[in-house]
Amino acid sequence: MSRRIRGGDRLLTIHLDESVWALAVTGVSLDGASLPEAVRATLERAPRNAFVPRIREVTCTAGEAEQLAEFLSSVASVLASRNGQDAASQCLRAQRSVRYALRRSWRSPQERGLQ
Repeated sequence: MSRRIRGGDRLLTIHLDESVWALAVTGVSLDGASLPEAVRATLERAPRNAFVPRIREVTCTAGEAEQLAEFLSSVASVLASRNGQDAASQCLRAQRSVRYALRRSWRSPQERGLQ
């Protein structure tokens, strides 16, 4: 989902697994990888999905999504180097989901099949 807000920035809804969401909102800094406070606050407001409670529905701007994707990529690299392969894989899947939402938000309604 994508819509515009004042100033022309787009709002996206991204679905994050609860474990990745928890890692991001705890403020953990892994070898310098940390989220800006504004992005963390956006994540904290994210409600659980009504049908799949382990999923958080994060509504954020495109800029916040970019910062989240960079954070997830950095955290995945750190976790992989520390033998946290399962957590690293979860972070990479989440990062791909964020990037997909960003790409999809740039497409026109016709390209998305909404026309």
